[in-house]
Amino acid sequence: MAKEQKDNYPNLPSKLWWQLRSKFKTSIPSTISTGYVATALGMKESSAKANVMPALIKLGFVDDKLKPTERVYEWRDDKNYSKVCGEIIKEIYPEELIEALPGPNPSRGSVEGWFANKAKVGANAAKKMAIMYETLCEADLKKGEESLNNTKSINDKPKFKEKIEKPTIKTTDREKPSKDNDLDSSKDFNPSVHIDIQIHISPDASPEQIDKIFLSMSKHIFRRKLIDD
Repeated sequence: MAKEQKDNYPNLPSKLWWQLRSKFKTSIPSTISTGYVATALGMKESSAKANVMPALIKLGFVDDKLKPTERVYEWRDDKNYSKVCGEIIKEIYPEELIEALPGPNPSRGSVEGWFANKAKVGANAAKKMAIMYETLCEADLKKGEESLNNTKSINDKPKFKEKIEKPTIKTTDREKPSKDNDLDSSKDFNPSVHIDIQIHISPDASPEQIDKIFLSMSKHIFRRKLIDD
């Protein structure tokens, strides 16, 4: 059993744990370099160097020359998977943690609290360390399959670019404006024309002449009214 270390526990995310194991089941490279890890997991080399490589070294998967150890070959074997997880737990974590919060299902909150106090790390780092410890304690291959299937289903989803189309209004010959629309439009604009007519009648005009004048006005100016009548 290793001595307790401060801020020196592996914190490899479970998703990457299972993805890397799946890669190793297919083929184990001669050198597990930062470039290999970045390519295999689809991430930047800077991220692989900072977040993955330190954990692989602490877990005993690579030696000081970045060569894969015998543990990697056992780890990818389903028959030996549980045994390897148990060996890693005893090798890395102190008895205090193992006996107080044993597997297969230790309390996540309690484990996070332990790492926060003992490793002197923040909440985010404590959570990552707790997830790694939890993954090792569970040693559950079924969860690994579920994780890989979920990742595959997400990656297989087609990606659509958002396209914003301007709305179009289609009209047909059958469409006619409603009466309400006609009324509304008439309210909007209704011009009127005012005409003043002045008639000068000579004082000498006879009554018959005056009647003829108004009859002519009725005929030519008020023609519509006369027809309606």
